[in-house]
Amino acid sequence: MLAETAYQVIEALNEKEKSRLYTMLGVQSALNNKTKTSTKKKSLLSDAEATEYLLRKLKKYS
Repeated sequence: MLAETAYQVIEALNEKEKSRLYTMLGVQSALNNKTKTSTKKKSLLSDAEATEYLLRKLKKYS
């Protein structure tokens, strides 16, 4: 059997059977490998907050 044939058979399976096959093979499916990435970006400091932060830090060293 060629790898292309096996691939076509796997692609013909429904999602439940693919998951079962991957479990039997001991591999993680590509569907389970999708990591959830956070689309939220960390908010930046405003100019006033940055100025206050820097002044507090610099005051310690002077």
